[in-house]
Amino acid sequence: MRHRRWVIVLFCLFSVSLLLSQISSANAVLKVNEATTRLRLGDKQTSISLAVENPTGHSFPAHVHLELLNPKGQVVAAIDSDETIKRGNSAIVMPLPLELARLSNADRDEMLWFRLRYQISPLSQESAAGVEQVE
Repeated sequence: MRHRRWVIVLFCLFSVSLLLSQISSANAVLKVNEATTRLRLGDKQTSISLAVENPTGHSFPAHVHLELLNPKGQVVAAIDSDETIKRGNSAIVMPLPLELARLSNADRDEMLWFRLRYQISPLSQESAAGVEQVE
């Protein structure tokens, strides 16, 4: 009789933990880690390393749109790309069509105040929810 109770208790605990893990993964949301996102400036090539946290437990295809904004909110450079969002923590590295030599003197002086606007949209309905933010 005692053995039977333990089996029932263990089965209930297992069922509850399985249910809670399913609920937590259903509420998992794709996030961009803005603290570790980087803009790499080069003479001819500029790139963005967008740090992504995907807690959904699976990879999925998504459309990524990036815009570099000057302090006035004007788009200085933009790029669109279809990428695979890997599960867990990863980085999406995308070249940005920005040549420093072509920037105006005013924009170069205010470069530290530039902002990044990003939008990540899943390509299928089964994928995680999208993300949109201005950093």
